[in-house]
Amino acid sequence: MALIAFMLTAGSIAYHRGREFGPKRFSYIATNLANEFSERFTINDAEIVIADFADSKRSLGTLFEELIYVAFKYRKSAEDAGITVVIPGDTTVFPREMGNVMSKEAVGDVEIVKDSLKFLLEKLPKWAQRIIEALMEALKITRGLV
Repeated sequence: MALIAFMLTAGSIAYHRGREFGPKRFSYIATNLANEFSERFTINDAEIVIADFADSKRSLGTLFEELIYVAFKYRKSAEDAGITVVIPGDTTVFPREMGNVMSKEAVGDVEIVKDSLKFLLEKLPKWAQRIIEALMEALKITRGLV
């Protein structure tokens, strides 16, 4: 659920940035990619990804917090785009966090978390890896146009 929340939020950031800065088609591409990921990603996919964390629950917890932090920080972006993001866990520790999707910080936040997940992403099914890479490229294109 945390990875899905992150992907939907990243898609919503690209959606707003594409609509504001262009190219507009990337706003729709990004949301479609994020939606496809959320529809196809299953519990079995998640179990495969987290299997390597059996010996390090703290590492897994840290990655979970990174995903949730970005999803919570930019939650208004998803709401404004009409995207429903379910944020698992206790988010009361971030009550004042509200990110600005039009800032370069938004793209940076998503990229930092994606880089933290690099070794996990290799364990995802190929279709999921391709969606994540395509979504990140759409997001980068909107960054370059600010």
